[in-house]
Amino acid sequence: MGAADVVLTALWSANPVPLTLVPVQSATITSISPVRGDIAGGYQLTINGTFPVAIAAITVGGVTYPAGSFTQSAQKITLVLQAHQAGNVGIMVYNGQSPALPEQVFTYEVSTPPVIEGGGGSTPTPTPTPSATPTPTPSATPTPTPTATPTPTPTVKPKATTIGVIGFTVGSTTIPANALQLLRSYNNSIQIVVTGYAQPTDPKGDYALSLRRAQSVKKLLLKLNPHLNIKAKAGGTTYNPACASKMNRCVVIERVGA
Repeated sequence: MGAADVVLTALWSANPVPLTLVPVQSATITSISPVRGDIAGGYQLTINGTFPVAIAAITVGGVTYPAGSFTQSAQKITLVLQAHQAGNVGIMVYNGQSPALPEQVFTYEVSTPPVIEGGGGSTPTPTPTPSATPTPTPSATPTPTPTATPTPTPTVKPKATTIGVIGFTVGSTTIPANALQLLRSYNNSIQIVVTGYAQPTDPKGDYALSLRRAQSVKKLLLKLNPHLNIKAKAGGTTYNPACASKMNRCVVIERVGA
């Protein structure tokens, strides 16, 4: 809708006064792309349309993406989707000048995980080597052999392999897609440990905060993969080099054992 000229004439004036009225433009949505994707998230969604005013928030399947977690231009909005369980979800776009725009529908799907080398598959059983037939030895009078004191076997700590690192920041928290793909390929005989950490300089950076972070990630992973064997623990303010880029505010997902 364009501008229109309205002419006002005062009773005491012979000259009309033109007044231009510009209607308020409203936002519209024409399409979204793509319309379906993997439950792991981590990929970009584009909302096409007309957006003359700032968008305040977007919700996808009940998950809120606040302003600052997406980018907006006059013709499109782009955001990176988080992980979600399979099924159809509604996408709602909100601004500060009108009600929410018409709901769009996106479908989360479970894709077949790719074959990943070293991803926790079964170890092939080695082919046994046939034993050689021993040559009979003539019997002799046995000499008593003193009994040796057995050497204690040292306890070996299981090796831990890092699967993914999740940062806890002011914005959204995202589990890496490659970590989710690995976890889907594991069975419950594999021990998964999620350890939370807190920033040493944070006034609330303590054991309880790091444990809450680990428990929240464990809950989400079990929701996506109920078959997993997951343990959550607190790392407190102990410095972890894997969390260096996240100021030690993170959760580390590890696989324990071979």
